[in-house]
Amino acid sequence: MKIRAIEYQNFRNFEKRGKIFFDTDGKITIVYGTNGDGKTTLHQLFQWILYGRVNFNRTTSGNKLYNLDAGEKLNIGCFFKTYGKIEFEHNGEEYTVCREWCYYKQNNGNIARKTENDDFSVLKCDEKKDWRQLENPNLIIDEVLPVGLSSYFFFDGETMIADLKMTGSESARSLKKALFSILELELYEYALRDLGTTTQSQTVIGILHNKMLSARAKSTTEKKSREILKDIKILKRKIEEIESGVAEKKRRMKENSERITELSEIIGSGKSNRKLENLRRELKKSIEVHETTIKEEQKHFGDEAANNFAYLLVAKVANEAGERLYLEVQEEEKNVIPGLTKELLVNLLKEETCLCGNPLCDKEHLSLERWKSFFPPASYKATYDKFESSMRKYSGRYSNDRLLEYFKRIVKLKATIRDINVQIQEYDQEIKNNGDVDLYIDERNRLEKENTRLSAEIEQDQRNQGDFESRLRVREKRSESISDANDEVEMYKKQCEYMLKVVEAIKDELKKETEEYTHRLEAEIRILVETMLTSEREVVLNDDFQLKVRDSHGDESKSEGQFAVISFAYIGGILKVLSSFDKFREKEYPLILDGPFSKLDSQQKANILTTIPEYVPQVIIFSKDSLFGDIEEEKIGKVWTIQSNAEKNNAVIREGYWW
Repeated sequence: MKIRAIEYQNFRNFEKRGKIFFDTDGKITIVYGTNGDGKTTLHQLFQWILYGRVNFNRTTSGNKLYNLDAGEKLNIGCFFKTYGKIEFEHNGEEYTVCREWCYYKQNNGNIARKTENDDFSVLKCDEKKDWRQLENPNLIIDEVLPVGLSSYFFFDGETMIADLKMTGSESARSLKKALFSILELELYEYALRDLGTTTQSQTVIGILHNKMLSARAKSTTEKKSREILKDIKILKRKIEEIESGVAEKKRRMKENSERITELSEIIGSGKSNRKLENLRRELKKSIEVHETTIKEEQKHFGDEAANNFAYLLVAKVANEAGERLYLEVQEEEKNVIPGLTKELLVNLLKEETCLCGNPLCDKEHLSLERWKSFFPPASYKATYDKFESSMRKYSGRYSNDRLLEYFKRIVKLKATIRDINVQIQEYDQEIKNNGDVDLYIDERNRLEKENTRLSAEIEQDQRNQGDFESRLRVREKRSESISDANDEVEMYKKQCEYMLKVVEAIKDELKKETEEYTHRLEAEIRILVETMLTSEREVVLNDDFQLKVRDSHGDESKSEGQFAVISFAYIGGILKVLSSFDKFREKEYPLILDGPFSKLDSQQKANILTTIPEYVPQVIIFSKDSLFGDIEEEKIGKVWTIQSNAEKNNAVIREGYWW
């Protein structure tokens, strides 16, 4: 990136619209201005246009960037804008980036920013020389000139000196954060933060550790596990025995049914007996139908009871509670004087004298309070009324007679079956009287009774089987849960151990790469210090990028000029290291330098102005000192001078050296 021009209007002390052009052919552009003329303002203008931020001193509002004179002249309810535009070239293509902040004057005379009217855009010139607005302008700017390193490309020497004087810790943290971002080392830190530790519950390792503890809590002892497996084995054996017994009983019932059919044919072989047998057979079928109906009624009864279990459970208790409350109401009403009302009691309690003229003392007030408690909302009657209303509302949803109806139908069906059996016995007796079939009839009756008994036994066996199967499912689920919990414990334990190894691997890789960058940066700063500083110093940069420059006695004290040289060496070393990386080698970055050259002696100044431009393709210097004679004339390109009014609140920029 090479900056071709910057345009501005109504930006702090630059009220009038102006535009500055910069050299892009390797020559140095110099912008002169005395203290307070606006060098720092113009230096900050670059960062405001590109990133929407400024870094003035603490007494300056970063949100009040408009010219104060223009603000005073603005009428109530009117708007004006702070405007800035940078024209630059990047990878052989032309771009412009514009930013506007909108302000308006409120009725109280204060000026407020109207953020919804702010504008930020990046335009690119295409092959047809048409300007096309690009999407995601912030991402484009960060790709062209990374925000993480903006403070090093837009270099404020005064701020850097102040940081270094304060042991350099703040500058070191800023540099470390910026370099980690640009060199993508912050990805390691993000990974370490997200992985976390076993004590950080919201991190990956913390979550895995907590899951392992939960799984461990769900698991049980080996002895308990063996007991459950033993129960499962016993239940399975019982279920198999029942299934085998039921199959045998069904086989016997089938044989009995076949024999009953055969006997019925023999018994009904006679003409008169055949009619009786047919009647008997019809009665038997009706018994089967009634028995099926009885089973259905029993099922409906069970469903009804299950669906209304809560009501059935509390119905008796609720009735008894209602009766007790009613008795309390009756007792309570005995204590209330006829004709006494709550309103009368409330009024008496507010007075010191009774209606009869006698004084109301504490004793009388206590009696009045007791009588008052016999009235709603504290009275038993109020409670009873609410209770009765609720019970009436709830009981209206269900009738006890519904369960009773099932019993009635079942009893009626069984009575019908008994009557049918009496008829069957009468037919059997009549058949016996018709011929010698007594033995056949007795055998058939015996087989039918046996089938009835076997059917009842099968039904009971199936109920028992259902109970055993239910208990089996519970134990199998518990066994699976124990097994799963134990497996989960091992799984989460292994995952935790693996993640902890990943953490150590990331830490090692981060340490290795950090040391590499630190050593390279330290070496470059050392070379620059030796080149630009007129006195010998030892340079040490620790792993947190904190710079220490000491003399042979270990003394870190420095003069203003030495601090200035070290700050230039600091930025020069950073730019040198960046240029050695593949991802930055092909990129061009400008250096917009607001440097404290007055703090340097002539030799230091010459060293810096000769050395720094070797690291970057474009240098723009803001200075309050004359640099003629310190830089070779052929290396100087455009020169601009800031001229301000006496109050230092309104300035213009003119091309050339005007001092």
